[in-house]
Amino acid sequence: MRKRLITACGLFLASSAAMADIELVLTPPAIDYGTLAVGNSVTENASIGITFDGNGALDGNANNGSVTSISLINVSGSGLSVSQACAGTTFSAASPGDTCAVEVTCAPLAAGSATGQLEVEFTLDNGASPDVATVDLSCDAVEYVSPPPDPNAIPVMGVVGLGILGSLLGALAAVGLGRKRR
Repeated sequence: MRKRLITACGLFLASSAAMADIELVLTPPAIDYGTLAVGNSVTENASIGITFDGNGALDGNANNGSVTSISLINVSGSGLSVSQACAGTTFSAASPGDTCAVEVTCAPLAAGSATGQLEVEFTLDNGASPDVATVDLSCDAVEYVSPPPDPNAIPVMGVVGLGILGSLLGALAAVGLGRKRR
């Protein structure tokens, strides 16, 4: 009976060593767009990659995986959007330094706050449960109000206005000079 127990433990260790320990990495952990004027937009990148800690065997395609889902979840407010450029991107434990950039945009159409999370799901080809990572998002929008005109400002006439003013001053000067000669 002891011999069977030892054999079973040995099989477990051998089978767990066959799978590489690959994890999804999504950075940064949060994106704060700050305060934007309504109608403006800012795009930031979140980087998708994987890590392989060196444990386990790299077993061909079983250690490949792909991004199966990119979405926004828990969204409150409006103006957040995400690109799907990395959906379907394949990663391999053999080249863990590979990354893909997801564009996340805040483009508010009304004043207020928008919050949510970017969620990325990564599925390994070996049948393991999907790995999910999130990035917290926040964006505040304000209505842009142009400042009132300065009552002490001197109006700028432009080229046409200056030309007309010059003609009027010239005509007044000519009339004034003509009266003095009489």
